[in-house]
Amino acid sequence: MAESRTKKASRNVLVGVLSKLIVMLLAFITKTIFIRQLGVEYNGVNGLYSNILAVLALSELGVGNVLNYSLYSALRNNNTEKVKSLVVYFKKIYYGIAFAISVIGLALVPFLKYIINSELPLDKLILYYLLFLTNSVVSYFVIYKTTVINADQNNYISSICDIVTTICVYSTEIIYLLVCKEFIGYLIIQVVFTILRNIMMNCITNRKYPYLKHLKSNTVSLESDDKRKIVDNIKSTFLYKIAAVILNNTDNILISILVGTVFVGYYSNYYLIVTYIMNFVNIFIIGITASLGSLNSEKDMEASYKMFNILCLIFTFFGTVFVCCLINCFQPFITIWIGQEHVMNYSWVIVITLNMFLATIMNPVWLFRETMGLFKQVRFILLITAGLNIVFSIILGKLFGVPGILAATFIAKLVSQYWYEPKILFSKFQKPVYLFYTNQIKQVVVMIVAAGVSMFICKFIGDSLICVILRAIVSAFIGFLFVLLFNYKSDSMNQLTNKYFRPMTRKITSKLKGVR
Repeated sequence: MAESRTKKASRNVLVGVLSKLIVMLLAFITKTIFIRQLGVEYNGVNGLYSNILAVLALSELGVGNVLNYSLYSALRNNNTEKVKSLVVYFKKIYYGIAFAISVIGLALVPFLKYIINSELPLDKLILYYLLFLTNSVVSYFVIYKTTVINADQNNYISSICDIVTTICVYSTEIIYLLVCKEFIGYLIIQVVFTILRNIMMNCITNRKYPYLKHLKSNTVSLESDDKRKIVDNIKSTFLYKIAAVILNNTDNILISILVGTVFVGYYSNYYLIVTYIMNFVNIFIIGITASLGSLNSEKDMEASYKMFNILCLIFTFFGTVFVCCLINCFQPFITIWIGQEHVMNYSWVIVITLNMFLATIMNPVWLFRETMGLFKQVRFILLITAGLNIVFSIILGKLFGVPGILAATFIAKLVSQYWYEPKILFSKFQKPVYLFYTNQIKQVVVMIVAAGVSMFICKFIGDSLICVILRAIVSAFIGFLFVLLFNYKSDSMNQLTNKYFRPMTRKITSKLKGVR
């Protein structure tokens, strides 16, 4: 009997959370040792190159999203021949992507001296960049096949594989940094383990889906109509992805050019914490994406709309709790972690948390847009957003430094993407979009009130490690409580409680009684 979507999603989220906790702990230890052994300058270079390679990955064209969308129906109907045809077709595309990234990446080498504002030797900076480039390219060689695992709602397999390889790579990096204190070896370790992970995931995929082991000898070519649809979706997604990468991965580049590479290092410390928090959100997103894709493929818009509202409420809980915790814990935690000299102005905290909150509460829109295949309808809007972001970043960056560059992202999204994409989605739902806007405004007000109350209470709590933990607990409780109080009578809260929380509670209680 096939597993339910809810069961698969729950398992994916549970395994994802457990694996991410371990990975985050090791990553945090590694980052701490990295900063202490190599310094903030290398930390800035590391953050800058990560952004540059993320920009280069725009040649991925959003293929992963299109492949997932194309696979949902075939996997749900157990159409293995269609799955094989899709995988073979996407293999050619991904190999082309790897080649494109290599060529474009090498072409950027002569321009590194204009992007990097650092005192480190240029020849070493180029070598570091080439290792980053190699690590990015080799990651594409088996992704065409392993994407099937995620599209089939088996993300927990990828999570287990990730935790095994990540534990190994972080452990090796920690030992290497403590003994050798060299950046180049640190990067080589990443490349080696990326290759090993590819080999492991390829073996797992072949074992779970034996029909993918030998693709060329017995694979029917994908029909021309399917190819046309995929190409159309990729073209639409390409524009969107270019804009998304420019929008979300150019902050460090602009900070390096306008303010200095060392400030990329300072910002990376703050952004690392946000990344860790968002990783938990992404676990939830990855865990439910394939289930949403399966739900939306049934074309029941009323059921999809109800699920959308439930997710809006869930992400409001996430966003409000995160904001309350960060505004009260960011600065004292940075002080305890790596020292007072790494603490920046509080304006950094405000703009970072605002960006995170808006991104969090918009996740349901992006999730449904992609799992419904609405690629074509939004292909231009994010280009406008990205263009506005660059213009605002240059202007505000020169006026206000790093906070201005970060605020530009928030402003650009607010005046373009955040009002346009819901209109597209709600036309699909056949619902008036004002329902979404009024609900979001209410949730923003809730967040502001909760943040204000939490800040007032946390003024009476100290800055020691124990106090920071207490601040986090108090802030999280206040954020959760305010969202609950403002939404407890809503239909979404009733559905969330009756359809998911109560059955889950009964199931856990039953199992505990069985153990006794």
